[in-house]
Amino acid sequence: MAKKRMFNVDIATTDKFYNLSMEAQALYFQLGLQADDDGFLDRTRSILMMLGIGKEVLTELVENDYLIDFGNGIYCITHWRINNNKIRASLYTPTMYQKEYNMLIDESNRPYRLKPLGDASDDEQQQGEQENTDQEQEQAPLPWDSNDNNNPNKVNQKISINRNWLYNYWLDHNKETSQVVNDLLRDGYEPKTVTAYRDYIKQEFEKYKH
Repeated sequence: MAKKRMFNVDIATTDKFYNLSMEAQALYFQLGLQADDDGFLDRTRSILMMLGIGKEVLTELVENDYLIDFGNGIYCITHWRINNNKIRASLYTPTMYQKEYNMLIDESNRPYRLKPLGDASDDEQQQGEQENTDQEQEQAPLPWDSNDNNNPNKVNQKISINRNWLYNYWLDHNKETSQVVNDLLRDGYEPKTVTAYRDYIKQEFEKYKH
C-alpha cells in the first residue's frame, strides 16, 4: 500500500470546506491519511477516540458529501480519485472492501458516486441481501405507504432504501422533493416505492435544506 497521500486544494480550500467545523476539517485529513489505496477505511471509531471528538463530526462529513457511509462501519472518502489520482501501479493495493467498492461509480479525477438502485449485479445483490437486510432496516426505518398509516405491521419489507444513493439523488434535483418524485415515477418506479422514498426524504433530509 502506498504510504504517501495527497489532498487537492480544489477540495480542501473552498468556502464549503472552511464552513465545516474545525474538528471535521481535522478529521477529514486524518481519514485521508489512514484510508487504503481506494479511499476506504473501517476504523473511524478509533480515529474519533484519538482526536477526542464525537461521532457527530463524522456525520458532518457524510452530510456535506465528503464521506460515503455504507452503513456497516465502512466509509469511503468521496473525493479520493481527485485527491490521490497518481498512485503508482507498483505501490497500489486494491481495497479489501470489494462489495462496497462495487456499489460505487469510479471515474478518474471525479468524486465517487453511489450507483443507482438496480445497477449492482444479481450475484452481488443476492450475496449482500441477507447479511444487510436487518442492518439496513435498523438504520433506515422504512415509512409505510400513506394508505397503511393505521396499520404499521403492514410495512412493505420489499422496499429497501439506500440512504446515500437517495441523498445524492435528492441533491442532484436541487433538494426539490417534488422533482425527485416526478423523475422516479417517470423512470418507472412503483408508486408505493416512490411514496416511501418521498416520506423518507421529508423525514431525514429536508431538515438539512437551507
